[in-house]
Amino acid sequence: MNLLKKTFLNFTVKHLFKGFTADDIISYNRDKNEFSVAGNIMSDSDVDNIMKTLHLLDHNDGYNALLRDVEYRAEETLFLKSKTEDDMIFAKSSLFIIDLLRKRKDQLLAQYEHYKKCKHIK
Repeated sequence: MNLLKKTFLNFTVKHLFKGFTADDIISYNRDKNEFSVAGNIMSDSDVDNIMKTLHLLDHNDGYNALLRDVEYRAEETLFLKSKTEDDMIFAKSSLFIIDLLRKRKDQLLAQYEHYKKCKHIK
């Protein structure tokens, strides 16, 4: 019964609450050297603005403190306060999201460096 419940819940969430698709995120095409979002190619100024904002996150004490706080609370829940498997899964999911935010920011900035090099060459 538990397997059926999890399968049904997964199916429901996947099909009813799919809010984002691959077209909704920022993507970088190395061959064409262009960033796009929602299928639209971003202008140089739009790309520069977004990347400047991402650079500012490294220097934003409030943002970094918030990430560390959430990370601490998730680890506390995972190792000290979790009483059920669901508690552990939720805490681990929170840690995964924090890691995903950091990695995606770094990935976008690395792609931006490639973008700038190619624009400079042309």
